[in-house]
Amino acid sequence: MMRASWLRFAYYFSWLLFGLGGLAINLAYAPLLLIGNRGKMGRHARRGMRWMLDLWLRWMGFSGIVRVTWKGFEGPLPGGVLYVANHPTLVDAPFLLARLPDAVCILKPSLMRNPLIGPAVHLCGYVSGDKGVDLIRDAAHRVSEGQSLLIFPEGTRTLSDGALHPLRPGFALIAQLAKAPVRIIRVRSSPHMARKDWPWWQLPPVPGWFEFTLEELIPADRLGPPAALTQQVGAWLSVPPAAHFLPPPPPPLYPLLAARLRTFWLAKPLGMTAGMSAFFLVYFAILKHPQFPVFTMPLTAPDHWVPFQPGALLLYVSLWLYVPLLPALLDKPRDLLRYALAAFTMAVFGLCCFLVWPTATPTPALDWAQYPSMAFLKSLDAAGNACPSLHVAFAVFTAAGFQRLLREIQAGSLLLLVNLFWSFGIAYSTMATRQHVALDVLAGTLLGLLFAAFTFKKTPPAPTTPPEPQPLSPL
Repeated sequence: MMRASWLRFAYYFSWLLFGLGGLAINLAYAPLLLIGNRGKMGRHARRGMRWMLDLWLRWMGFSGIVRVTWKGFEGPLPGGVLYVANHPTLVDAPFLLARLPDAVCILKPSLMRNPLIGPAVHLCGYVSGDKGVDLIRDAAHRVSEGQSLLIFPEGTRTLSDGALHPLRPGFALIAQLAKAPVRIIRVRSSPHMARKDWPWWQLPPVPGWFEFTLEELIPADRLGPPAALTQQVGAWLSVPPAAHFLPPPPPPLYPLLAARLRTFWLAKPLGMTAGMSAFFLVYFAILKHPQFPVFTMPLTAPDHWVPFQPGALLLYVSLWLYVPLLPALLDKPRDLLRYALAAFTMAVFGLCCFLVWPTATPTPALDWAQYPSMAFLKSLDAAGNACPSLHVAFAVFTAAGFQRLLREIQAGSLLLLVNLFWSFGIAYSTMATRQHVALDVLAGTLLGLLFAAFTFKKTPPAPTTPPEPQPLSPL
């Protein structure tokens, strides 16, 4: 129920973000239409549009609304190419414009006149579809100058059963006039996701699936007559109904987590208990017997922004639940060993810092007797061993590990957000309880990120051989 509610919210919020992003970039670009070199500004405008669409695509993926697979888009793509695609949904054009280099698109006249995005798409140099012969010349000129052109020759969205509308030969005329190569993009998507027969404001089955496949290049000297090229491209773009290509759904989450908890069920708690006990023995020994003069960490502006919050103590002590959860959910010996080695090394590094450079937080003007729970914490953990904050370092390190783990098991964006907010709350609590100052938190964050970068590196996928496209017959 919680996941369904989140997906419903994220779906409509995604469209709100799209509208607000379009309005923002429109307001930013509208004055530029009246001044300066429109051609030069167009390149910057397309870069800004691509950046905005890429952010939107990343949000859609992060929130769990869509899962997108890109095939053939791994390396840099050249400019001066016609990219011809089928058009099953409303969002395949924004997704592709976020991925293609310096690309313009042929848009419906109604979109060019749309007050929400009109000035922005004009400045980007997108081409209106109502220009007739001038459209062919204008588009060919842009491609010959090195811009990429994304075109949907159906002129409207593909039918829901995957059947193509008759292709218009305009793209073939543009390619011939520009003497430019053509590259085909085959788009597959899940049913109902912004399809022609499903209004965008009606929540479809989510998450949706998209697959973008970049086929091999058709060189300019092999284009042939426009009619034959149009027929051949139509044959390439014809794909079976998308439902046959849906990846399997992710496994049930809670049984998967329970199975992970059961692996090495004895070794994990024994190892964590031994490691934490050894750490605290050394930690308190260094705290109570500093070998050098103790340096008091200075206050900075963020320390004055964060008020004292005794209620943040609950977040502070939640670290001792948060940190052990990650190794408890690891189920491979190699991952457990890598985690243990990184946690040990990070702890030793922090303890060495405390040993050679003892630091303490400044004493706040507070009467701890008014806050019994805080007084107990202060009596247990004095103000020393301040910088770097190992409390924050382990919270950040654990958050990075959870981000990778939760993505690996396809836990959904809600748990990803909970993880981020939990780690942020722990870092915030170290300042709100006056256990640390902002410089301690900054140093701890950098320490945690450094060790996380080496520990939780993304595992490269196994090399696969891409499917061979159907060969083009001579034209």
